[in-house]
Amino acid sequence: MAEVAKRVKDLEGAPRTRMESPVKFFERLEEDNSVKEVYRGELYLPWHRGTYTSQARIKKENRLMERKLREAEMLNSIACFVEDGENKREELEALWKVLLFNQFHDIIPGTSITRVYEDAAAQLKEAGESAHCLYEEARKKLTGSKADGHLVFNSLSWEREELVEIPPGRRRRAN
Repeated sequence: MAEVAKRVKDLEGAPRTRMESPVKFFERLEEDNSVKEVYRGELYLPWHRGTYTSQARIKKENRLMERKLREAEMLNSIACFVEDGENKREELEALWKVLLFNQFHDIIPGTSITRVYEDAAAQLKEAGESAHCLYEEARKKLTGSKADGHLVFNSLSWEREELVEIPPGRRRRAN
């Protein structure tokens, strides 16, 4: 970009620009008294809805991690109140921060280098395992089961009627 700026410095039809530090730029604006309006509030560009990617695996892992964390957080909140259990807020917050870091604008659209995606995959895998452990801990508190079991729970804000399929080999006889 710096090289392009040098090349088009005197190019006819190109806008006249100059390189300077942000501090110098804003000082010049204040001296010129050229700032007439000030915008307050959140800047939101509506064209940034949805993101295409060249890294579908990372985008998929991000979405799965969102779901895992939502479920773990919801179940842990209920277990905390029902069983007077330990609040896992700090652990969940740390996992959310890992997820949000990996939703950074260069990671999701696929505009980073290979190492970034390797690191992101490893971080998301580790965070997913931690979220699963928190979920299982809460499930065991709520069901009173120490063994692997099943909990059917609708965490959505609307009623559902779904068929729940339990994988073969994991079925147990009801007493």
